[in-house]
Amino acid sequence: MSIAAFLLRVTPNQIHRRIIYAAAGLTCAAGLTLVFIVMFQCKPVSAFWNRKGPRSCLPIDAIVTSVYCYSAFAILTDFTFTFLPMYLIWKLQMDMKTKIVLVPIMGMAFMASLAVIIRLPYVQDFKKEDFLHSTTNFGVWSAVEQSLAITAGSLATLRPLLRKVTGHFKTLKASLWNSADAAPNHSMDSGTAQLTAHRQDEYKLQSRNP
Repeated sequence: MSIAAFLLRVTPNQIHRRIIYAAAGLTCAAGLTLVFIVMFQCKPVSAFWNRKGPRSCLPIDAIVTSVYCYSAFAILTDFTFTFLPMYLIWKLQMDMKTKIVLVPIMGMAFMASLAVIIRLPYVQDFKKEDFLHSTTNFGVWSAVEQSLAITAGSLATLRPLLRKVTGHFKTLKASLWNSADAAPNHSMDSGTAQLTAHRQDEYKLQSRNP
């Protein structure tokens, strides 16, 4: 959603904005649906972790199917938020150097999309008895996906800060160079003044003692 909000700020084209709105809405709908299915899969809710007493839970196959459906929507929207910025950046009127700097950010978004595909085979681990141990790989790749997506979305907004920091360092570097250049000149001026005064004293002594 952070990437969608950022793209909406820099995209004036109505077709592109509609694509972003559709992908963002699809992401929210799929995510909220999966959250409610997982949260209320058992009745009462506490029966998910408290296996004692009477309970009624959804079949594990229903949970697996819902995770597969969510993953399909996630892959679609993630690749949308990966390739659409690439297209927009390529069409922008900016120098090639700036475009190359943005390549790592787009690469991180692409890797986040691949993480969703990599974790698909681990969905079947939900059916195993030791739930926490069996779903470790699924949890790891889910964390990788979210971390890369958040990082890519955050780096895209840091350009004003980096520009300000770079300008500050350039100003500091220029002041240091000016100070370094001024120091030898000051020393040379002092030495020249001392030498001139010494010669004037010698001339006065020679005039007094012919």
